[in-house]
Amino acid sequence: MLTYQFSTREKVLLLILALIVVAIAWYMLVFQNANAQITSLNGQIADTRSTVEIESARAAQVSQMQAEIEQYKAQGATPTVMPAYDNTQPLMAELNAVMGMANSYTLSFDEIDMSGTYVKRGVSIDFGCSSYDAAVSIVNALAYGRFPCTIDSFAVADGSSRSSRTTASTSATVHVTFFETAN
Repeated sequence: MLTYQFSTREKVLLLILALIVVAIAWYMLVFQNANAQITSLNGQIADTRSTVEIESARAAQVSQMQAEIEQYKAQGATPTVMPAYDNTQPLMAELNAVMGMANSYTLSFDEIDMSGTYVKRGVSIDFGCSSYDAAVSIVNALAYGRFPCTIDSFAVADGSSRSSRTTASTSATVHVTFFETAN
């Protein structure tokens, strides 16, 4: 059997060695694992905060758009359905119907812009009509027609007096951008 007696010095050294082994085991098994979990959880918290901020901004934007939609509905505006790309024939029929109110007109099409999520079809229209009010009604008919659009510019050359606003020599130029969905 084992009959060796450890000296006090050897007992102290064995105790220190045992403490070092326990400390190393604790560091390797507990401390490093806990730090890795904390780092992972901090990353998940940061990702979740980013997602919450993005979704909050999106929710605020949706609320603002919903309020604008309600405001437009309260003003009597009706929503228009955005047509699919290459809506040329129905658009030409609509332009012909609206421009039938003019004495004469010329259409000039810009190149189609397909760079975004929507197709933009720009049209410059020069037309002559009987009065300033007729020119405004033509532009309103374009703006509130069947197809979604923006009036980019509008200029009227009216040869009438300010009081009557009627003349046979009113001419106007308007640039309209029509929107279509990209397929």
